[in-house]
Amino acid sequence: MLLGLQAVADVVGQHAVPAVRRQMGGPHDGLVLHWLSDNAEFDPQSVEPARLLGGLVDVLAATLDLGEPEDVLDILQDEEDMLPEPMETLWRMDHPRVGKVLEVIGARHPAKAVSKAARKALMKHRNR
Repeated sequence: MLLGLQAVADVVGQHAVPAVRRQMGGPHDGLVLHWLSDNAEFDPQSVEPARLLGGLVDVLAATLDLGEPEDVLDILQDEEDMLPEPMETLWRMDHPRVGKVLEVIGARHPAKAVSKAARKALMKHRNR
């Protein structure tokens, strides 16, 4: 799905945003939300924060599947200022990949505050 979203603009051009927008709420909602936030006039404030955070986990997990842990860190660079705060919410999420995402962030993120928050969140996630 992630690769399809990356190619959609090349295939359908100006019709990409409406086509992708129709996929909101579907099985790949998180990936769709993040694609829209990167490629369209999309207000992240218009979406429930937990839904957007779950989408971030989807994107990071797919990035792990397709690449290296460093690729996850590249995606997180844009979110640097807000990262320690979502870690407190992330560990509570009922998402099958949240543990692996937290593990990578905790082990490899260069910012001490972020990596510490991720390790703490991972410990809470494992103990729940």
